[in-house]
Amino acid sequence: MNHRIAAALALATLLALAMAPFRALAKPGLPLASDASPQADIGTDPLELNLDPADMDIADLTLDPALASDEPSMFMSNQILAGIFRVDDETGDPIPELASSWTMSPSAKSFSFVVRGDARWTDGSSVTAYQIRNGIMHALELGTASPAPYAYLLYIIQNAWEYSNGDITDPNRVGVYATDSTHINFSLNSAAAYFPSILALPIARPIPGPTANWTDPSQMITNGPYKVSAWSGGTSMTLLRNTGYYGASDVRIGQVDFSMQDEATAWGSYQSGTLDSAMVPQSEWASALADPSLAPQLHTSTVRCTYYYGFNTAKPPFDNPLVRKAFVAAVDRQGMIDSVLGYAQLPALTYTAPGIFGHVDGEAEGIGIPLNVSQAQAWLASAGYPGGAGLPPITLMFNNSTGHQAIADYIRQNWIDNLGVTVSLSSLPWADYLTLLDTDPPQVFRLGWCYDYADAYDFLHDDIVVNEFRFGSWSNPTYEDALSNAAVTKDLPTRFSFYRQAEEILVETDAVMLPLYYYAGGIATKPHLWRGYGSGGNGGWIAEGYFLHSVSLPLVLRNAP
Repeated sequence: MNHRIAAALALATLLALAMAPFRALAKPGLPLASDASPQADIGTDPLELNLDPADMDIADLTLDPALASDEPSMFMSNQILAGIFRVDDETGDPIPELASSWTMSPSAKSFSFVVRGDARWTDGSSVTAYQIRNGIMHALELGTASPAPYAYLLYIIQNAWEYSNGDITDPNRVGVYATDSTHINFSLNSAAAYFPSILALPIARPIPGPTANWTDPSQMITNGPYKVSAWSGGTSMTLLRNTGYYGASDVRIGQVDFSMQDEATAWGSYQSGTLDSAMVPQSEWASALADPSLAPQLHTSTVRCTYYYGFNTAKPPFDNPLVRKAFVAAVDRQGMIDSVLGYAQLPALTYTAPGIFGHVDGEAEGIGIPLNVSQAQAWLASAGYPGGAGLPPITLMFNNSTGHQAIADYIRQNWIDNLGVTVSLSSLPWADYLTLLDTDPPQVFRLGWCYDYADAYDFLHDDIVVNEFRFGSWSNPTYEDALSNAAVTKDLPTRFSFYRQAEEILVETDAVMLPLYYYAGGIATKPHLWRGYGSGGNGGWIAEGYFLHSVSLPLVLRNAP
């Protein structure tokens, strides 16, 4: 297993193992009836939010972008540091931020960027191409002893892997070159039209110098829409609008006060009126929905993760695509969410999660296989197994977890009730389970994938099953061609069309996987706060999508539960 996949297992796939979705401040969307956000002067009231520690020790929060891997740290990087790119909160489209213009070679192995001239650090100095290079080299120079958690995403840069691991020592051999203060070039190992989505991550943010201070607000130099004015360990943090930020006039919240409470405590604070928005604990979601005063304040936000079942196409009966389609069409995803999960997850017809560039809305575009029992039974009969007669023994496997067990029990019952088949369940510890997937994948297996960068290539190519386990012996030249074309296509609509083609093959034409749900969280927001609910667990820009108003504006539920 190569370093890219091994690192992804540790830092992405494992996140998808838990039943509960990410606890993170949701990313902006548009919860208002109008697509236009309210227009008003920047207010003076602070925005009160919680920086939920979830499964991390909030005392470990870091503002060093190279070390940001947990949700709060990555969220904060987006508030205080501008990068070459950011991603659109709703669609995942890469949006130039520090880049005023850019070019990509026809091979998609070389990228050149011009740095905008009005970007400033909070000390008044200009943001330069050299400092962008410094940020990337800082992440690589942490090396293997104390590596930057997401440094592996930079290994697509020529000699980045070798330099980070000490195989080469000359930093000038790494394929990132600042030719002057406003021009920076990248040379890559392979075609990657999606490279701007990698540059949008904290790991690629500029740093003001090699000895940048990331702990003392009075010494901290940043370049984003906000600056840190106070930080009390694991207790609180205050951000102030950075008046030197090139887009400061569009930053509508002048001050953001963060508490650092666990989710249950923060929910109590929200209900008592001391927080403007907060995550709703999974255990409280049903009662909150039933509360007529709280229900209008509830929203959902997906977090760029997908939970799915895969089929081993080398093992009967799933070597027959009609059988695979039958088993997919026999599953009631929404029923599973309602009766087993009981939270804000969304049913998935396609694999790439919402908020990722290239996500295909299966319901809107008619891609994927929805619940259709009569069609499922017809497909199974056409495959030679009417009513399930003649099917070989079938085993569904998953890694040990009461949550995975509950989902498997539900899906198994769907297959019994709707297809008349017999299915056995089996589970293994995670390490043993991965070994089995690598050596002898079972007929049906459970996995999940959380994004590393906001482009569908990360799902449709980089996922360990698609890339290495291959659903048994599955191969489709048209699928491979679509991804190869996407990897060299700069034009976003054209690249999307290639991803759409690949997605359709994966989940419908060949039906080698059964997407079950997109991870999501429930969020409550007071009526006086305008904000959005786009996708993404570790990100979001307060400067872009939050606005406090003094009059009650009509709100509608977006992604309504």
